[in-house]
Amino acid sequence: ASSLSKKRAQMINYHMGFLASALQQKFSLGCEHATWKAYVIGFLSMMITCAPNWISDVNLETLRKLAIGLRWW
Repeated sequence: ASSLSKKRAQMINYHMGFLASALQQKFSLGCEHATWKAYVIGFLSMMITCAPNWISDVNLETLRKLAIGLRWW
C-alpha cells in the first residue's frame, strides 16, 4: 500500500477510536451536549457518504467499538 493510504488508515482508525471511547464515556469531553451531538452527526454523515473510500482501511475492532457506543447513544 502507498504511504498515503497507510497514513489515511492510521488517521481513520485513530479518529474512530477516539469517537468510540467518547461514546462509551471513557473520558469527559468538556463541551455542551448539543455541540457533541452535532459533531457526531456530522462525522457519521461524512463517513457514510465516503464509506467506499475508507471501509477497507478501518480496523474491525475499532468499528465494532464504535457501533456499540452508537447503540447506547
